[in-house]
Amino acid sequence: MTTPESRFIHQQQEDQPTYLADRRSTDRNIVILLQQIGTLSEKIDKHIVSSSERHDQLSAKIIGTDALTKALYDAFPNADLHGHHDYHNAVMETLKRRRDFWDKILGEVLKYGLIGIATWVCMTLWTAFNAGPKKLT
Repeated sequence: MTTPESRFIHQQQEDQPTYLADRRSTDRNIVILLQQIGTLSEKIDKHIVSSSERHDQLSAKIIGTDALTKALYDAFPNADLHGHHDYHNAVMETLKRRRDFWDKILGEVLKYGLIGIATWVCMTLWTAFNAGPKKLT
C-alpha cells in the first residue's frame, strides 16, 4: 500500500533528470568499489604478515638444515662423502671376493673329499670281494 508521502517521493525521483540518477548510481558504485578495495587491502596486509612469518620459519629451517649438512660433512674424513662411499664399496667388493674364494675352496675340498671317500669305499669293497668269502667259525 502506498502512502501519499511515498507517492510524493517517488514522483520527485521521477521528475529528476536522468544524469542525476546516473550520478547517484555511479556514486554508489564508487562507494562499493572503495569498500571492496578496503577489504582487499586488509586481506593483502594479512597475507604479507603471514608470508613474512612463514619466511622467517623457513629461514630458520634452512639455517638448521645448513648446520645438519655441515655436521654431516664434518663426520667424514676430509668432508669427502663420495670418497668415503667409494672406499666402503671397495671394502665390500674385497669381502665379497674373499667370500667367493672360500666358498670355491670349500666346494672343491668337498668335491674331492667325496671322490676320495667314494674311491676308498670302492677299493675296500673290491679288496674284500677279491679276498673271497670268509668262513664263520
